[in-house]
Amino acid sequence: MKLTQATLRLFVIVLGLLTAFAALAQGSISGQVWSADTDSGLPFAHVKVLTVSDSTFVAATVGDIHGSFSLDLVPGNYIVHVSLLGYQTHRQDVEINNQRIDLHRISLAEDTKLLEAVVVRGQRPLLERRVDRTIVHVGERLTTSGNSALEILEKSPGVIVNRQSNSIDLYGKSGVQVMINGKMSQMPLDAIVQMLDGMSGDRIDKIELITTPPAKYDATGNAGIIHLILKDAADLGTHGQLSLVGGYNHGETFGGNVHLDHRKNRLSYFVDYSYRNDLNRHLWLTRQEIPIEDGRLLTTTNSRRTPRITVQSFETGVGYDLDRTSLKFVLGGYRRVWEMDATTTDQRRQLSQVMTAMELHEMNRWQSLSAGLGIRHHISDGQDIEVTFDELHYLNNNPSDYSISTEGGNDQQQSQLSVTKDTPIRFRVVKADYTLKKGSSFLSEFGAKGSFSRFSNDARVNVNEDGLFMEDPYLSNRTQLQEDIWATYGSSTWSSGSWQVRGGVRYEYTQTRLSDEEGELLGDRSYGNFFPNLSISRSIGKEQSLYTNYSRRITRPSMNDLAPFFFFISPNSFINGNLSLRPAINDMVEVGYQLRSWSTTIGYSHVANQIVILQPEVDQETGAQVYRSQNLRFLNTFTISSSLPLAIAPWWQTNSTLTVNRYDYATQHLPQNVTRSLWAATFNGSWTFLLPRDFSAEVSGTFQSRGLLGLFTFEPMGQLNLAVKKELKSGRGSLTLAATDVLNTGIWRMDSDLPEGQMDSFIRYDWGLRAINLTYRVSFGNKKLSAVKIGSGATSEKSRVN
Repeated sequence: MKLTQATLRLFVIVLGLLTAFAALAQGSISGQVWSADTDSGLPFAHVKVLTVSDSTFVAATVGDIHGSFSLDLVPGNYIVHVSLLGYQTHRQDVEINNQRIDLHRISLAEDTKLLEAVVVRGQRPLLERRVDRTIVHVGERLTTSGNSALEILEKSPGVIVNRQSNSIDLYGKSGVQVMINGKMSQMPLDAIVQMLDGMSGDRIDKIELITTPPAKYDATGNAGIIHLILKDAADLGTHGQLSLVGGYNHGETFGGNVHLDHRKNRLSYFVDYSYRNDLNRHLWLTRQEIPIEDGRLLTTTNSRRTPRITVQSFETGVGYDLDRTSLKFVLGGYRRVWEMDATTTDQRRQLSQVMTAMELHEMNRWQSLSAGLGIRHHISDGQDIEVTFDELHYLNNNPSDYSISTEGGNDQQQSQLSVTKDTPIRFRVVKADYTLKKGSSFLSEFGAKGSFSRFSNDARVNVNEDGLFMEDPYLSNRTQLQEDIWATYGSSTWSSGSWQVRGGVRYEYTQTRLSDEEGELLGDRSYGNFFPNLSISRSIGKEQSLYTNYSRRITRPSMNDLAPFFFFISPNSFINGNLSLRPAINDMVEVGYQLRSWSTTIGYSHVANQIVILQPEVDQETGAQVYRSQNLRFLNTFTISSSLPLAIAPWWQTNSTLTVNRYDYATQHLPQNVTRSLWAATFNGSWTFLLPRDFSAEVSGTFQSRGLLGLFTFEPMGQLNLAVKKELKSGRGSLTLAATDVLNTGIWRMDSDLPEGQMDSFIRYDWGLRAINLTYRVSFGNKKLSAVKIGSGATSEKSRVN
């Protein structure tokens, strides 16, 4: 690959900035917080610096796993204040000049006066607004107990999960990245949704909805990033948690999760394993009407599906800290098996009626294995560099067998189809990041990344002719995709008094080559883009703040969107790929106001070449309905969102979020393109009650008005969820009974109407969301131990695979 001159110039500028910032060293203090009782380092102690004259706050930090800390300070006289829950506070006067002051070991003794038997029951505010994100504290929500991570997301404000298209929207915008404990999930887009549906949600503490991601993150994803943060505390030792869940929707559901953390001295590790088995029922109904030479053709399809989904995931990580260098290694695996039997009836009415019955057995396996190695080195006070290497492998097998019988007039036909789809995928990612911190008011980050992906798609359709299966060359294909992405970025954060400013720019250069099995190019693209972002906030007094954000992001066509393949929904409708898709560029700006816990945001985004999936078309020769991704010419979205957490009483807390969107868009792939507009609204609410005898209860609900998916319009839908929780006397466990979609209203209904009557279609899909679950959760070991968070450096690769 040849780098452009612009890329080389940007690289030289970044190196120059690194050198300039590294020369700005000032005075500093450092030390290590030590336990006087165990003669070992105390992790995560709070270190605060105040002025001697009037005790004005100057700076603060948190010690690392060994208790070490450092702070850059301008010359002056200060008070160093060191504290940690369960230990006596330490205060020390320090005079700083233009040199480094080492306070060595600061010993803290245990505070024996702490009351050990007092337990305070209460709830954190559900929502917290920051300059570039909204934080949802879900760890104490009862209706999340026993739910999967995907079900928790469905109940989060501004989040819309489309199970039919395996996509997630954030505040009315598509193209979301999913991050867990600081690292992006390395899964294909459809596997991400399925993985979250199989992941235990019991360990999720909070969710960050990041609408303006910093430049250090990949620019992929028009809507931003959803960051899942697991539950955390602070201490050394070993800690574990076991969750068991059993329930029923349209079949039995059972599963569990076990997680173990260990941290001692320089070594830390974690092990996590999850299992989920779900037997369900899906009901699919479609109706399509298209014009033909002698009238109109009406096709109605009914499909009853009984999938059994088994999900297993395993991840382990090891970290080791040297004096100035830390090493980490992560190994993970994932396996999801979807096995389904379906019965589909298809009626086609023209001058006469043709009945088609299809029996389907489908097996869809997703398997992955990933490994990551990271090295972080502390150069000097305020300067760190980290390099990570990741290798990611995925394999998707999707065999399906179809038995089709057709009856019309005096004719009867029998046919059989056998479809296989093997898709191996590989990523190699290398990433380097440099961080420069000057005191508590200035932070700069610079970095570079290379991502190299290889994708093969071998899809074959075999037709039974006279007892022998013969490959259909029209429906079969073999394609290969190679894609390399180079990126570099610079980002800075500055705060002073009531102001906080963060800005940065990222440059990404992409090369994509798609070829068939003979090596003939089907697509060859190279392009580079700059992605700036800027966030500004200002506090007004103690309880008010204003903020504004701007960012530019990109959504590249996914690999399966590009690669041609056929997936049969019924004998006369199927899903196909689209080689002509182009990347979508999104420019977004928003302003917001926060008063105490109430926040309101107004935003506007313009997306050129917005990618929308499952767009309906008609094969004029056969009358079959085809679904595939298409580019809109543009999609403009105006958004108003308001959230209000409210504590009505000490035992009663509520939260409500209302988001209103105005969509304007135009198509560009139809013979006669259309321009359309729509107002849409989404509401999320929860009501939590603390009851006597360690009981608590929660009611939550969502409502979504009419919405858009390209040419499809969603009909209104919603959910009502109930839960009751009992804390066990041991203090280490709980029982939760939760009911999801009590009224059975979480059903997708979509319709489309192409111009001049080219096609009128309707889809209804009942996912079987109504369920009841009983969850038992127990913790063991040291309950104060923090979750060991060892991540990798690969980022948005997961969304490029689907």
